[in-house]
Amino acid sequence: MNKLISVLIIATTTLLIQLITILPWWSFVIPACILGVMLPFRKWKMPSFAAGFIAGCLVWVGTTLFFNNYYAGKIMDKVALIIGLPQILLIVIIGIIGIIGGIITGLAVYTGESIRSQIFYKTHL
Repeated sequence: MNKLISVLIIATTTLLIQLITILPWWSFVIPACILGVMLPFRKWKMPSFAAGFIAGCLVWVGTTLFFNNYYAGKIMDKVALIIGLPQILLIVIIGIIGIIGGIITGLAVYTGESIRSQIFYKTHL
C-alpha cells in the first residue's frame, strides 16, 4: 500500500507541475527531488528510482495522450510530418517519451533520496 501511495504522490506532483504552463518543461524535476528528500522510501522498502520511474512514465505518457486527444491529433500529425514517419509509428515515440520522462523523474527522486541519506548519515556520526 505504501508503494502505491509513493507512486501516486510523485505522479500527482509531476502532473501538477506539468500543467503550470509558465514553467519550463524540466521544472517537474525540482519537486520530484524534494519529494525524494521527504518521502521515507527506506522505511517503505521501495526503491526511490522505481517509484519515480513508474510515476514519471505514467504522467508523461498520460499527458502526451491527453494533449494529443485535446488537440484532435494535430500535435502527433505535425510530429509525424517533421520526423517523416507514419502516424501509427508514433505510438513507439509516445513510449519513448514515457521512458525518458520516467528516467528523468526516477533520477530526480533518487537524487533527493541520496541527499536525504547523506544528511541523515552526517548528522548521526
